[in-house]
Amino acid sequence: MQTKVCPGRAPFGGSGSGAYGTELTSSLQVRGRLLGFWVGLFARHYEHVFWYSGLRAAVPGYRAHRRDPLYRELDRLRTLRNRIAHHRPIYHRHLEADYASVLRVLGYLGSDLEMMVAKHSRVPEVLARGPR
Repeated sequence: MQTKVCPGRAPFGGSGSGAYGTELTSSLQVRGRLLGFWVGLFARHYEHVFWYSGLRAAVPGYRAHRRDPLYRELDRLRTLRNRIAHHRPIYHRHLEADYASVLRVLGYLGSDLEMMVAKHSRVPEVLARGPR
């Protein structure tokens, strides 16, 4: 694996990623990308550039040929993630549907991933208790 020393801040941002002297590996560059970056790859603007040239192989469990329903689902999850990360209210959302969407997207990445999260997740238990 080739590494290089970043002379300044990494172009992909992140919290402290790429600070002076930090070695950037391809693994770090992938992990350092923000969720919006990954969701953006599925946007209409990149349909011919990425989707038809192989991006759909990154989601082997996604059976539809059109990318736009997947993009909309990913973007809704990105919005949910941002609301949670920025301590914004989410009580107005249909959280059971959001959780089902999370599992569905994980299934697109790999059914074993979806099953593992479903098996160990406490989200259904927390949702069943309702608000306090």
